[in-house]
Amino acid sequence: MQEGLVMASRGVAAAAVFVLAVGLAFPRDEPPTGESKGIEVFTDSTDETVKKIRAKLFDVPIGKDAIGNEIKIRCWKSTTPNLGERYSYSCHGLTFGGYAANKMSPTNDGASLILEKFYKPIDPADAHAGDVLVWRNSEAIPIHSGIIEKLTTKSDHVLDADKTTVNSKNGVLPEKVETVADLEKFFNTRKNPTTVMIYTLK
Repeated sequence: MQEGLVMASRGVAAAAVFVLAVGLAFPRDEPPTGESKGIEVFTDSTDETVKKIRAKLFDVPIGKDAIGNEIKIRCWKSTTPNLGERYSYSCHGLTFGGYAANKMSPTNDGASLILEKFYKPIDPADAHAGDVLVWRNSEAIPIHSGIIEKLTTKSDHVLDADKTTVNSKNGVLPEKVETVADLEKFFNTRKNPTTVMIYTLK
């Protein structure tokens, strides 16, 4: 088997790659669009601790479209004290740098707009450590994302799920580097089919 292997240290896994490369600065005082008491973030969770998490919603400008209209993405920021940092952000907050910038996490729709404006899909053969791996559901919604730490392809240039590792955050679990195969087991992709795509900055 011929393998294409790219290595990167965990520090290169760029929580800030999007923020720095694109020049995005999440505003510190952007007025919330949610109610003053906030919104529930993980409403479908069976974990009683997670059900206590509340957040405020923000509309964050990220630039303009082709005809000059401002593009805003919806983000959330935890307002729940004393639950610990790992409960304060999502996979998209890690992947796209929102948490590093100002403890914000884009919603799934927000992540979709970030990908559309600043990223382009690429084949595994062209990918490198630091590129972004995205799981889209049957409705093409990006339900999970992570940063490639080590990329391995098979002889036919298909992603090797057993050897490719990703730095990601599964729900309220801590950040973790694990294989694509392990992530697929976690999300039970046989029962809930997803499409895995690789993106790099334009």
